Amino acid sequence: MLVIPAATIERIVPALLKDGHIARGWLGVALQPVAVPDALHGQAGQSSGVMVMSIIDGGPAAKAGIVAGDIVLTVNGTPTRSLRRIATHLASDSIGRKAELRVIRAERSFRCSIVEARPAA
Repeated sequence: MLVIPAATIERIVPALLKDGHIARGWLGVALQPVAVPDALHGQAGQSSGVMVMSIIDGGPAAKAGIVAGDIVLTVNGTPTRSLRRIATHLASDSIGRKAELRVIRAERSFRCSIVEARPAA
């Protein structure tokens, strides 16, 4: 037996009927949870994040300057301790909006903005 909350059904059925699918935000990266190196714990302010394993050419993350090997620490201020946390920022209402990422690359931390998109069907 599968149970789906009524609130979920009320939220997704209109979009399914209208578009035939549920649109989600998309960053154009493959991510893997990782531990932040010990030497960077102080700078990162946390012990884990997600590493960019690959990046789609021309995707939102590539356009923002993200590269493979970057460790994403936060998305819109929320720590990226799990892929599920990131997914919460990629709802259909995120498409076209900016997402601010805090990233570590080569022992330095920086912030960048990505405009979440969705590839053409």
